[in-house]
Amino acid sequence: MGSIFNFSDYDQLIPLIINSLVAGGLLALVGGLIGIFVMNRDMSFAVHGISELSFAGAAFALLERAAAQPASGSVLLLGAGESSDAYHMSSPHPEGLGARLAMEAALRSAGLPASAIDYINLHGTATPANDAAEGKAVVALFGDQVPCSSTKGATGHTLGAAGAVEAVICALAMTNDLLPGSPNTTTRDPAIPLDYQLTSRSGKVRHALSNSFGFGGSNCSLVLGVAQ
Repeated sequence: MGSIFNFSDYDQLIPLIINSLVAGGLLALVGGLIGIFVMNRDMSFAVHGISELSFAGAAFALLERAAAQPASGSVLLLGAGESSDAYHMSSPHPEGLGARLAMEAALRSAGLPASAIDYINLHGTATPANDAAEGKAVVALFGDQVPCSSTKGATGHTLGAAGAVEAVICALAMTNDLLPGSPNTTTRDPAIPLDYQLTSRSGKVRHALSNSFGFGGSNCSLVLGVAQ
């Protein structure tokens, strides 16, 4: 997390909803599927991306029913959306169909228009097929106006933990007025017309959307908000 955020005391920064974070740095090898990787070289949405990095890690979020008037700064889970396009055992639908359906469902669940989203944490695995498909889905819904990034260059791909890890990153972004960058991506892919953040910068984030996609066409998107 150090290359995205310049603080370490996470517990004090996220009241009510997320009260504990555990992350590891153990290299995770998935037999024959992932192979051997180099630490911190994800390069998602880059012209010459290096395929996804697989590392072990974990994040823990405690959810509780929000008060009628949540305290200012409380992180809220506003909506969730899922889809299963079953396009291929490992490859995403080339037009990002499943990704788009999940994001649309999350926005409906939250009761928000696409224009209300201030930041998108992309699934962003640095695989050409995933980046292209997710990019098409995001552009179809949000155009090129919403800041987005992939933070896997800092964490690696923690596989089953990635959704939770990146939800925590969104929570930190909202409570610290920060738009996270994309560690180790230096040159955007011009074929993917997103407002892709290479470096972190200050910015107000009231609503964030986080994407997590899995093999077999399983897709999930979360919409998070922060109480004012």
